[in-house]
Amino acid sequence: MGYAHYYIDKDTIVRVDHTYNKAWHTGNNDGNANYLGYEVVESFYGVISDAEFIENENMTLRQAAEDLAYYGLPVNRDTVRLHNEFKATSCPHRSWDIHVGKGKSYTSANKNIMKDYFISKIKAYQKLGKTVQEMLKNEGVKGTVKVETPKATGTHKVVKGDTLWDIAIKYNTSVSNIKSLNNLKSDLINIGQVLKVNGIVKSVTETIKKPATVKKPAPAKKTKSIAQMAQEVIANKHGNGHDIRRKSLGISAAEYEKVRAEVNRQSGVKAAPVKPKKTIDQMAKEIINNPKVPKGHKARQKWLGIDNATYQKVRARVNQIL
Repeated sequence: MGYAHYYIDKDTIVRVDHTYNKAWHTGNNDGNANYLGYEVVESFYGVISDAEFIENENMTLRQAAEDLAYYGLPVNRDTVRLHNEFKATSCPHRSWDIHVGKGKSYTSANKNIMKDYFISKIKAYQKLGKTVQEMLKNEGVKGTVKVETPKATGTHKVVKGDTLWDIAIKYNTSVSNIKSLNNLKSDLINIGQVLKVNGIVKSVTETIKKPATVKKPAPAKKTKSIAQMAQEVIANKHGNGHDIRRKSLGISAAEYEKVRAEVNRQSGVKAAPVKPKKTIDQMAKEIINNPKVPKGHKARQKWLGIDNATYQKVRARVNQIL
């Protein structure tokens, strides 16, 4: 399990480790040791709209602008890097879909398009101020943003049966924070071991200027009907697996469910009765609070009886709660 230095949305900047410490955010030693990690939260589709995600992304780029200025670093392709430059990954997948294009391959040229967009935004924010607060103030609209940092609150002596997950829940913190405080490189802990524990506490809360409302873009016109997309799925034009098909069609999870239903209708397959579903929030709290929850993401997904896309939303919600 890795972690970045920052987790950011449009209203809150959470720094889970000091910027001069090594984080575990790229799956690559050079990336972990020499670069700061920024996580734009709620990046999975179906959680928030693209317009709302861009607000989260912009707040992240403001913080990057502040950090680059603080360390006296230039803003260029050497200092602004992408996760997929260090490791084979789709990250930053949603930013890529919005600013480069859905389905665009991860070529060097396309990576530079993504980086140049980030660079242009960072440079624009640096012209507005040296800190996030100054930038937002000079943008001229009211709002409040919280800046939070971790603070040690005590210790915990490991007893038989303890796991980092259990300890994190007990102290209202996260596994990544405990590992960071104790320089742990794995989830392995020993009976009798004394661990520093911490909770995220508010260190700065300022009333600053930020966008109060965002005008939502007009909904995109559909180029294909549900029936047409269903026919293409039946003709195997969008590959195998629901995630692959949905991405190939370029539609939301809700839209894809309609396509699935139409595929079943056209194929003469009767849909099984739908069991009452738990909400993302309910499943997240069940993972946190139920002592019978199994270990490992695949086991938890199977235990909840949900597909991978839904499970990723549950994971994101668990991280928000913790």
